[in-house]
Amino acid sequence: MTGIIAMDYFQYKFQTGQTGTQVAVIFSLYTVWVHPANPSLWLWLMCIVSSGSIVGAPFAAILTDKFGRRKAMFAGGVVVIVGVVIISSSSTVAQFVVGRFILGLGIAVMTVAAPAYAMEISPPQWRGRCTGSSCPRVVV
Repeated sequence: MTGIIAMDYFQYKFQTGQTGTQVAVIFSLYTVWVHPANPSLWLWLMCIVSSGSIVGAPFAAILTDKFGRRKAMFAGGVVVIVGVVIISSSSTVAQFVVGRFILGLGIAVMTVAAPAYAMEISPPQWRGRCTGSSCPRVVV
């Protein structure tokens, strides 16, 4: 994200600049932000992708158990693709944030389903290695 935020076109399109609240929301790094004009005013900015993952995790477990690991991973992949399409076609910061939230939902499903599926299909002597390397690490 650092390289994208530094691009002149990105700053022009989203009116973000290189610092500020909008950049913090896009980066999703800050969990608490103190308003510079009024330090007593706390704005709680949850990490957007993590928020999507937190919301999606309970449903991911239910989806995975009900429909199976492969179907859940397929559904999670579709949700990730939808999130990426929303992010890449966004023209406002709000649309960008919603896309990252949807991306987090898909990541939750993939994170729940992939290690269990890798453990199910791998031979006993390889289960630890396969399970450890199967967690998706999506950074968008």
